[in-house]
Amino acid sequence: MKHARHLDVAIVPPIAGAIPETLRANADIVGWLKRPRSGLVASVCTGAFFLAEAGLLHGRRATTNPIYADALRAAYRDVEVVPEERLTDEGRVLCAGSTTAFLDLAIYLIDRFAGHEAAVFTAKSLCMDKNHRSQLPYFQYVAPKDHGDDAVLGLQAWMETHFDAPLAMTELACRGAMSLRTFGRRFRAATGMSPIDYMHRVRTEAAKRLLETSSLSVDEITSRVGYEDARSFSRLFQTLVGVYPREYRTRFGTQQAALPGDARASSRLRLDA
Repeated sequence: MKHARHLDVAIVPPIAGAIPETLRANADIVGWLKRPRSGLVASVCTGAFFLAEAGLLHGRRATTNPIYADALRAAYRDVEVVPEERLTDEGRVLCAGSTTAFLDLAIYLIDRFAGHEAAVFTAKSLCMDKNHRSQLPYFQYVAPKDHGDDAVLGLQAWMETHFDAPLAMTELACRGAMSLRTFGRRFRAATGMSPIDYMHRVRTEAAKRLLETSSLSVDEITSRVGYEDARSFSRLFQTLVGVYPREYRTRFGTQQAALPGDARASSRLRLDA
């Protein structure tokens, strides 16, 4: 590839090994990417690190596998990392998020070079959505626990085991032996979010587990994770996860939990038939 004079599209694949070592070992590819060109350059998953290293993402929006988003953001602070997006298009520079987003990138490029009709036909042939643009449903929230504030760490543990209890800021502050103002400040400094936002995250993760593993109704799950109104909870869930609870269950629930009621009934074997 480094000897190619013209390419309509150059796609950088995911990095299989350690990222810094791979970039150093492939400095010639980084140099090739830096050369002026008229064609498009795209990355898939951690391939975005190559584009960033070559300066192609400077001042631009980029996505990658959500697991590596913080590392990309820390290494290249001039890049606007948006891991919730499955595909970013900055004109001549495109990024696809997780490895499976390669298919989304392929459909997008077909649309761009061969037209909408060809892209729709290809998407249908692959049994995939053409405009699948969000990675939020695939996020797995990992709470920050290495901040060094033992008092906040203890409160996090309490919140994670009592997420179904009413949330009272004054009670949490008392548990941490802090004033309400100090509690809010220290919690945000340690976790990067307010106590209320943190509890929303914890409750949403608990709801995701129930949607994945049980056949409980959304109303029942709403109650079990500490909320009273299913509609309000569904809206919150959609904001944080990118889809509503029922769609999340369809994607990630157990086979029986994800089936509609009639389909569940018809799928059971009738041994006495």
